[in-house]
Amino acid sequence: MVEVYWESWPLKILRYNLQSQGILIDSLDDYKIECKKIELEEKNIDSLVEKEYQRHKNTIENEYNWLLHIQNILETNLENLHFFIRAQRKIRLFFLQKKRWKQIKDISDIEENEELYKDRFRKCIKNELSQKKYLLKDQENNYYWAIAELEVQSHLKKTYIDSKLINDFYKKLEKVVFIKWWSDIIQSLQIDHILINQKWIFLIETKNWSKEFEKKSDFPPLYQAKRHNHWFYYTYKNQLKYVLWFYPQIYSVLVRKQATLFQYHKNYYTYEISISELNHFIWWRQNNLDSFQVEKIFNLLLK
Repeated sequence: MVEVYWESWPLKILRYNLQSQGILIDSLDDYKIECKKIELEEKNIDSLVEKEYQRHKNTIENEYNWLLHIQNILETNLENLHFFIRAQRKIRLFFLQKKRWKQIKDISDIEENEELYKDRFRKCIKNELSQKKYLLKDQENNYYWAIAELEVQSHLKKTYIDSKLINDFYKKLEKVVFIKWWSDIIQSLQIDHILINQKWIFLIETKNWSKEFEKKSDFPPLYQAKRHNHWFYYTYKNQLKYVLWFYPQIYSVLVRKQATLFQYHKNYYTYEISISELNHFIWWRQNNLDSFQVEKIFNLLLK
């Protein structure tokens, strides 16, 4: 049984960024639905324009009918009312009449200039759709990142080893760490998944990158995985020794959604595997910890 802690970070980023722009999603399926919805709306833009035109016209006509209804009420038994009340009603009727004239003018203007109004609505709808499309395209990387992380999480849940899984572990360091071999400074770090069980500790970095995107990146995936290992060792070396009386084996694992050959990168101290091989890789590690020690490590990381 795998106990899962914390939600996938890329999914939270995706949800927050889109909801802040008025696009409400709860899952990755909602993202796909929104993309398809925009494609359909672009194809059926004429029907959207017609609906918007009719809605605008009906709104003005409803307002006109409502004003007419109010006018009829105010004119009822007008001559039989007290002088002051009659005067007040006549003043209200005067302003109502002015509003009605404006509504009549607006209705005739809409009917006479139907094509002009439709062109305006078409421009507004196109701008709105292009803005939504841009926002969804802008979050595409987070979408594919979330897909890979959730797939890794789904695979890890299927393992038969009692484990604790921490998603998107984030830690801010009290002291800055300098890495000589990359001339890099670490102030904080985020690890996609940390799996703790009797087979030791697994630091899992998930990637769903194309080769072109990876070449453009300033921080290659293998470097990121080694960086996690280095940071984890620096931060928890003394604490783990104090809790366990020894420093446990840490497996740095780079998991790719794309099919890849299983290989160990000695210079990066990192195993590179595909998602389908992940559980197999974990299963064949030797047991070294008991459940009590696993619980100790887990509690230490959550402090």
